[in-house]
Amino acid sequence: MLKTINIPANAKSIGSYAFQNCSSLEALIISQNVSSVGPFAFDGCSKLVISTPQNSYTQNYCASNNINYKEAEKIVVTFDTCGGSLAEQSMLKVAYGDAYGSLPVPVYDGYTFTGWDKEIVAATADATYTATYSEEVLKYEVTKFVGCHYGGDDSVDFLRGS
Repeated sequence: MLKTINIPANAKSIGSYAFQNCSSLEALIISQNVSSVGPFAFDGCSKLVISTPQNSYTQNYCASNNINYKEAEKIVVTFDTCGGSLAEQSMLKVAYGDAYGSLPVPVYDGYTFTGWDKEIVAATADATYTATYSEEVLKYEVTKFVGCHYGGDDSVDFLRGS
C-alpha cells in the first residue's frame, strides 16, 4: 500500500481526481511550485496530511477544502569547504522544492575554487555539497644579472609547496 508520496519539485499542478479514494495514502509532500489543484484531487483520502510550505497555494487550497496539512519540514543543505572558508553560512535550511538562491563561493589560500562536486538542484532531500579546487600556479620572473648565467627561460612556474 502506498502511504507517502513526494510530488516532484518541478510539478506545477495536480490534476482532477489525481488521488481520489487513495484511502491508504497518509502523507503527500508538495513544493511551493504547485499553483493549481483540480477538483476532487484528494477526495476520499481520509488519512492524508499534506506537507507544504507556509503561505503556498497548496496550503491555501487545503485550508479552503478542509484537508489536513502541516508546514513542510525544512531541508538542510550543507556546503563542505574542504579547508576553505565562506563569507556566508555553510548550511542553509530551505523548503522542499525551493532553489538555493545564490551559492556561496569559498576562499582557500593557494587554490582556485572550481565548483561544487555535484550538480546543484532544487531541494528535495538533505544534501551536502563539497568544494573542489585547483592548485594555483605561482609565476616568478627570474632576472638575469651581469656575470651570472641562467640557462632557462625568463620565467618559471612553481606549484605551491614546490
